[in-house]
Amino acid sequence: GIEEPEDVNMIQSFILTLAGDNRANNVLVECVAPNSTEYTSMKQETQAYKALSQEEKNQVTELRTMGPAKMAKFASSLAKRVAENAINDAAAAAAQSTNDAKDTIVTDSTESLDNVDQNGEESLEEALFIDPNKTCYACKTCRTILFGTDHEQDPPHVPRMHSFSKQQSNQAATCSSLFLQNGLDWMGDISTSVEGRLSCPKCHTKIGHWKWAGAQCSCGTWVTPAIQVPFSKVDTIQPLVISNEQRGKDCD
Repeated sequence: GIEEPEDVNMIQSFILTLAGDNRANNVLVECVAPNSTEYTSMKQETQAYKALSQEEKNQVTELRTMGPAKMAKFASSLAKRVAENAINDAAAAAAQSTNDAKDTIVTDSTESLDNVDQNGEESLEEALFIDPNKTCYACKTCRTILFGTDHEQDPPHVPRMHSFSKQQSNQAATCSSLFLQNGLDWMGDISTSVEGRLSCPKCHTKIGHWKWAGAQCSCGTWVTPAIQVPFSKVDTIQPLVISNEQRGKDCD
């Protein structure tokens, strides 16, 4: 049974390790406590509840001081606190984002995206600083450059690291998605929600999703956090390689 504070600390440490993200610091782990004036442990309280008559059980159930009703009250209270913490965190993040926007002197990235939509004169590559000498990825629908290899998860996750009931471990399974290291300007503020859809900034076609709690790659590995773009949604654009001979001809 879970009786001591050390037990709760061990469980919390285990959950934080699994989460593998700073947002896990907001995880709330608590242990329901016995009625301190009468019992020294939940085991003792549970045994006492089982020994009550049906009339006594009905009474403590109505008061929600013992048994399943007490557990339900505790769970409801904990869920309410978690929701309040999440709302407060989101409000604080929104306020900080607003203050940062006021203090920023450089041109907002959304103006660059507007220019792309309106006249197509400014390349999204320039806004994202994509290295033309490295592989990049474009929306399969409108061919807008979205990100490059420099934006991918670094280091990449280890394939076939986990095995879950939904997807059994398969040594031949490969990764069918790209995972990005951080959110990009064209995604908007993805820190205000725990998960959401990623759409092309030009044609608005869905090209992926993000989940701060993580997502399972097709290879079996659980990736946290997950900013995931399936290969089927983008075209891979290889860098243009110019031979030394061709460079000599161009110079002549």
